[in-house]
Amino acid sequence: MPIDIAQQVAYWRTGAIEDCVAAGDLLDKRHFRMALFTAHLSIEKML
Repeated sequence: MPIDIAQQVAYWRTGAIEDCVAAGDLLDKRHFRMALFTAHLSIEKML
């Protein structure tokens, strides 16, 4: 079964955007370590 590249890209991009939003929420609540960790995950997913 062939891999649908567009579907894979959409999956990881959606996850990256969700993690970026979560990082912003954590930052607003002054949870700095978790905000940085979540932002790091977002960047990894986007790459």
